[in-house]
Amino acid sequence: MRYKLPIEMSVKIVTLITFLIPVVIFYWFYTLEILLVGGLISTLLLILFVVVYTYTPKEVVLERSGLVIKKVLGQVVVPYDKIKEVFFFERFNWKTIRVFGSGGLFGWFGLFYIEKIGKVWVYARRRKDLVLIKADKNYLIAPEDPKRFIENLKTMINKKEK
Repeated sequence: MRYKLPIEMSVKIVTLITFLIPVVIFYWFYTLEILLVGGLISTLLLILFVVVYTYTPKEVVLERSGLVIKKVLGQVVVPYDKIKEVFFFERFNWKTIRVFGSGGLFGWFGLFYIEKIGKVWVYARRRKDLVLIKADKNYLIAPEDPKRFIENLKTMINKKEK
C-alpha cells in the first residue's frame, strides 16, 4: 500500500522563495559587474538546493518487510517488529527544534526535538495530520489519509506478530 506525502502551501512558498534567492544574488552581482562572485555564490546555493532536494520524502509504502519511507534518493526502512506504538499526531508546532534537516524547504525532514516526544525523525511535507511511530527511533510522517494509514499499519504489524 502506497501513501503519498501531500505538500502544504507554506512548503511551496518557502521552496519558491529559496529558489529565487540565487537568481536575485546573481542578478545583483551581474549589475555590479562582479559576475564571478555572483556566479559562484549562486552556484553554491543551487548545489545546496539540489542536495536538500535529494533527501525529500516522497511516499510511504507498507511492504511485507516493513514500513518504507521513500525519498528522492534512498529510503528508510522500519521493520514491523520494531514498531511499539502508532498514534495520530494532530500538529507539530513552532516550539519544535530542528536539530538537523529541513524546516520548510521541500518539507520538514531530518532530526527534530519535540517537547512531549523527544528526538524524532520527521518525514513530512505538511505540519498537520501526522502519524507518530514509536519504534527503535521515533518517526513522524504525514501520509495522505492518516487514519486509514494507521489502520493499515496496525494490520500489517498484527500480521507480523502472528
